[in-house]
Amino acid sequence: MVVLMKKIKLLGIVTIIGWNVTSGMASKAGILMNKQIKNETVDVSGYVKIADKMFRATCNCPSHIKSLEEMVYRSKTLCRPSKIKVRTHGVKEKADAEVIQAFKYLPPKDFVYIAEQHFSTMDGRSSHKSYYCPGGDLGMLVEVLLNMFETTEKLSESVITEMMKEYLKTLPENTKFYHSTDQSSVENMCKSLEWEVIDLHNIDHTNQNKVKNILIQNIGDYYIKYLYELYRNDPVKNRIIIWTVWAYFNILWDKSEELNEKLFFEILHGNYNPQLLIEISISHGCEIYGIFPKVESRVGDRQFLVFSEYSANVRKNEVSRFVYKYFMDNLNHNFNLTLDQYAIQLNKNG
Repeated sequence: MVVLMKKIKLLGIVTIIGWNVTSGMASKAGILMNKQIKNETVDVSGYVKIADKMFRATCNCPSHIKSLEEMVYRSKTLCRPSKIKVRTHGVKEKADAEVIQAFKYLPPKDFVYIAEQHFSTMDGRSSHKSYYCPGGDLGMLVEVLLNMFETTEKLSESVITEMMKEYLKTLPENTKFYHSTDQSSVENMCKSLEWEVIDLHNIDHTNQNKVKNILIQNIGDYYIKYLYELYRNDPVKNRIIIWTVWAYFNILWDKSEELNEKLFFEILHGNYNPQLLIEISISHGCEIYGIFPKVESRVGDRQFLVFSEYSANVRKNEVSRFVYKYFMDNLNHNFNLTLDQYAIQLNKNG
């Protein structure tokens, strides 16, 4: 019988009796627990299952720790990608091996808190390490609104703009809210407006309505464009998409508020030519710890569609909770479903 004192920085001390595993992942914690609140810490004793072995453990944990499992997992050494799927689209196996090798080791510094990272669009032309989901942050918000609203009775461009401002205020200090277009769409806008150049980060007030109308005809994000075309003949969903895109640019162009600094607007260059779909899954330790790896969506000149599924689901649930509460508290909106029911519906449709 071995008694090991494992100190976890800033969190407390876990005493595990019978630890005979040198490495491996924890899976599920036992239910047998005894808590005694002492000031801002909680004494917890019970059983923890690690790598298919059961251990008796005690912990003097911070009061916000909900389980032994959470305490044991709060170490980045227990967080790593557990599965990387690579799906080909007419690409040779040799090239796939090169890509897999590039993703084989993800440095610890690229594992960041989900709450502190924006979501880029699934587009291999993006030039920075990120999390990815269809449409990026703005596409996710569009999805949530489409899922929750069957009429536009409580919606308008101004309502969504004010809601988006309040949502931006909830983000951590350095967390951005992402949207993108591409250079081809920008050039088409210039032609339609009969302008030589256009700076979409800065449009003067007299031209904003004109530019917004042209924007909708030249959506440069492939997923948001897909949704716009899909619901072109649906008056409710079509207006929701348009108003949400306009809301983003209303805030971006409003230099009287610092909230526009929370927006990350990227113009993508080159041809859209994804060759691989890469899905990254993480260990349960990463889920408990609330972190996920940032990755690049290209190696050399090869573009990938990267999907950060778990982190996207976490953020989507957060956005859904915010939207649900915002409209109930500020506009007295009575939703037809509960928040949990909307979550199930969104996951099913998404």
